[in-house]
Amino acid sequence: MKVKIEVLAENMDEARIAEVELEQILSLVASNHDAPSDILNVMSKAKSTGVLMEVAENPNTDLDTLEKLIADKSPEVRAAVAQHPNAITFVWKLATDESPLVRYCLAMNPNFPEHVYQTLAKDENYRVARRAKRTLSRVKAADSLVANIAHFFTARKAS
Repeated sequence: MKVKIEVLAENMDEARIAEVELEQILSLVASNHDAPSDILNVMSKAKSTGVLMEVAENPNTDLDTLEKLIADKSPEVRAAVAQHPNAITFVWKLATDESPLVRYCLAMNPNFPEHVYQTLAKDENYRVARRAKRTLSRVKAADSLVANIAHFFTARKAS
């Protein structure tokens, strides 16, 4: 499906304003969590980094589309993929990305097993390593809290 939108403008300023407005509309659609994956797939062909980032962050974006987006030249787009709930599928490709921004965003994502953070904690970029250590600490604290709550309710049920 190809969509071509032409703007009839009397001058370049009007054309640029229309282009910016269109980009804002596309970003709003791409950020909508009710947007269907097939629409997000079409939008993943946009040239706007902002639109691509919104597509990458949308939880409805399918794995095939995310896989295309991790090949994008923009580190911001790849970093947005690293924040996706299903980034685990591409975790090692993202963990070895040339951009520290991508690795940092990956280290912020709390949805991975501990060994991912342990690997990122050894990153050559100290900010990435520090972020991975913080996330690992928070994940362990959350796991401990869940275990304590489960123990409390199990003990309470037994008495």
